[in-house]
Amino acid sequence: MTRIKVDLDKVESGFEPMPADNYRVRCESFVDGKTNDGKKKMFKGVLVVVGGDCDGRKLWPNFVQDNECLWFLKRFFKACSLDWNDPDFDTSDVPGSECIAKVVDGKPYNDRIKSECKDFFPIE
Repeated sequence: MTRIKVDLDKVESGFEPMPADNYRVRCESFVDGKTNDGKKKMFKGVLVVVGGDCDGRKLWPNFVQDNECLWFLKRFFKACSLDWNDPDFDTSDVPGSECIAKVVDGKPYNDRIKSECKDFFPIE
């Protein structure tokens, strides 16, 4: 058994939403997944903010693969200059790509506001 030798009494929550703004992000991870009910396929992304006051903060956009939501995936790929029509393109091509993410206050999660990606733009 390992003894815990850290003082947690002065630790604050550590979970504060990012201010709504546009942030340069780099994709750290992009993997297959399913929605919570298991009925729809989706891609789960992990984006890391590059630079500014929120440098290193992470965002976790989900890209549901149904006709009503594919526009979000297309906007992300286009903003990252990814060629989804390339016959060799697959999810392993996505990590490392960069774009601008528009971050907004999203729906409450566990009684806290969480930051969400609302749109994506190319880096100019």
